[in-house]
Amino acid sequence: MIINIDMTKDNIEKVLSFVRLAFTSGISNKDKIHLIKKFARGSNSYDFNSSLSSFNYSSCQKKLAALEQVCKDWLCKSKLNHIICYDDEFYPSNLKLLYDPPIVVFCQGNLNLLRYKSIAIVGSRVASDYSKDIAHSFSSAFSSIGVSPISGLAKGIDTVVAQAALRNRASTIAVIGNGHEITYPKSNKQLQYKLKDLGLILSEYPPYTPPLPINFPRRNRIISALSEGVCVIEAKLKSGSLITAKFGLDLGKDIFVVPGPIVTSSYSGSHNLIQNGAKLVMHHNDIIEEMPQLLRVSSNPQDNVIKAMYQCYYHISNKDISYNELKNILESNEDDLNSALLELELYNFIHHQRHGYSLARLYKSIK
Repeated sequence: MIINIDMTKDNIEKVLSFVRLAFTSGISNKDKIHLIKKFARGSNSYDFNSSLSSFNYSSCQKKLAALEQVCKDWLCKSKLNHIICYDDEFYPSNLKLLYDPPIVVFCQGNLNLLRYKSIAIVGSRVASDYSKDIAHSFSSAFSSIGVSPISGLAKGIDTVVAQAALRNRASTIAVIGNGHEITYPKSNKQLQYKLKDLGLILSEYPPYTPPLPINFPRRNRIISALSEGVCVIEAKLKSGSLITAKFGLDLGKDIFVVPGPIVTSSYSGSHNLIQNGAKLVMHHNDIIEEMPQLLRVSSNPQDNVIKAMYQCYYHISNKDISYNELKNILESNEDDLNSALLELELYNFIHHQRHGYSLARLYKSIK
């Protein structure tokens, strides 16, 4: 279900005040957040102008006024366009764990995805077919069970991750290093259109901001913060994927790495992560076994099949179990139970054997 924020006049004025605060120079992010908390305690109005006067605010008023108009026009352009403020209900709590969380976040698409758990899947822009196959498999599997794959919408692995999720008409989140209404890379123009309708595109940069090189390392910290864990598929020793993994480590996230040929330099960064303690994974189920809470917490209470999938996985992971035993234990009706078991088996989370179901632990193929 697509969630939209009603933009009343008061809401728009609040959003524009936050935009003004976010892009006022000469004041630290820490001080900006302090101002937000101060206003929240004392007033329902968020007119930061008087408080900003001591920070040379007047010198950039003309630039800020132009930016406010751009943002206002962009909000009115589509119901899928949103600007989330630091103190809003939909502002992701994980972003507040960052040293410098964005004051505002520009979004296109379904904000409801921010309430689900997510897994970052990142990797090389010039990826091998082997790595693309793995990225496709992982993204398809996670999106099918209500866990949103997060990527950066770059070429290579990022593109495959988004495409795989959308082929299932499932949820996925892309964090971009430029403003909305700018397509980067241009080859992903159609993919970006689909993401607006079926997923969520998120940026900390105002609409029409060009894709400057300095933006992308900062973009990676948001990918890490939003996710429960980071899965790296093919990364060199110097790559954006390793930056994402480092941000994840700093935030206490689990880091997972798919290994590649040891003689291939494009996997040298991946292998370095494994040597330094990241978990080697050969299958998406390796991540689920390490983080079973992904299924539990991301389940939509309105989706009976997803609830049944978690319950099935929970009981099967404790012991091999027959269909009749599951039917007696679970509250789900038979149709939901059958659908849940089919999905889990399709994506190789479980195996159907002669005497019942068992958790998949030995993997014949990544596909």
